[in-house]
Parts: sequence; C-alpha cells; structure tokens
Amino acid sequence: MALFETVQDVLNKVWQEFVVNGRERAVNDSGDCVYRGGTVDEDTGEETHSADSPVRCAIGVCLPDHLYNPAMENRAPTHIRKHWPEVYDEVFNGIDPTVLSLLQEAHDNSNIGDNMQERLEGVAKLLNLTIPT
Repeated sequence: MALFETVQDVLNKVWQEFVVNGRERAVNDSGDCVYRGGTVDEDTGEETHSADSPVRCAIGVCLPDHLYNPAMENRAPTHIRKHWPEVYDEVFNGIDPTVLSLLQEAHDNSNIGDNMQERLEGVAKLLNLTIPT
C-alpha cells in the first residue's frame, strides 16, 4: 500500500503543511523550487540538499526522508516515476504524476505575497477534489 492512495490524500497533506501549518516554501538561491532545502558552499557556490531538511516543497513534504535522493532535485514527478519507480510506487502508487505536477506548480508559482491557499483551491476545483477544512 502506498503512503498516498489518491490525489485527495496528497492535497490534504500539502494543504495541512502549507495552509494550516504555514510551512516555508523550499526554494534555492535563484528562487527555483527544490524538494528539500539546502545550503550553498560560499567558496564553490555548490548547493547541497539534505533529506532531513524541514524546508520542503509540495511534493517534497510527501517524500519520506529515507526515500529522498538529492538527485531528484529539479526533476518533475514524471521523472521520479521513471527513474525511481520503487520510490514513486511506495509513495504515490497509482497517482498520475502529471496531476501531482499541478499541485507542485501551485507551490512553485506562489511567491511571497501570493496566496498558496487560493492556488491549491484552484487545483482542487480543476480536479474535482474536496478543499480540506
């Protein structure tokens, strides 16, 4: 059995983390979304990501630490399904990765001052999901 059986399950988790709990969005120094927050080496400029980072993106909050791989960074859910099928199946088995991308985009396109709640409500409406209360 997967950690998330339906898109509604994923929306509920993302809603809880970002709307209810006010989790910080995970972005790198360039403002691009990342699954896990990271640090930048001041000498080399190289960014590293840690499985146990509390700063995560919409899909990142769904990935347990023991299944996260830094090589997943900058990859869409479709890429994770293709290159880490065992991870995808354990977490999202049976969920279309393009649908997960809609939830991810709600996170990615929320800037400071934007309302992620409104973006997630839009995704819920588009997918005929129930908006968590």
